[in-house]
Amino acid sequence: MTARTTLLLSLLTLVPIVSIGCSAQYTYTRAVGSWKSDTSIAPVEAATSWVDRIRCQFEHSILADLELKILPSGEYTVTLSGRQFSGKARITTLLGEGLGVATEIGSLEAQGRIRIVDENHMILEGNGTEISLIRCR
Repeated sequence: MTARTTLLLSLLTLVPIVSIGCSAQYTYTRAVGSWKSDTSIAPVEAATSWVDRIRCQFEHSILADLELKILPSGEYTVTLSGRQFSGKARITTLLGEGLGVATEIGSLEAQGRIRIVDENHMILEGNGTEISLIRCR
């Protein structure tokens, strides 16, 4: 193999790595800012059982008053029903849909994904829960 062929193969293997890194950085920079829960989304009424309906209504009532502020350093502040929590998120995975993040809440570690739908909508997914947020102006 010539030096030129080796260089070409090296560049071709770097292209996916660089594009994944750029995509993750783009998602991260778009997530920085202030967000609040999207109260226009009603709880799921078409759930299969009454237990699922009650769970959905309960989750919606708790998460209806959620505010999130993400700083460029990865630190965040969450205000949930008047209580404030803060911490620092770290990136766990770049592959898949969205950006994988983890944080410690007390002695527990929570993991989830951040998906940016458009400039003003973000979805946080974790432990079977999906929280829709809109950007604060």
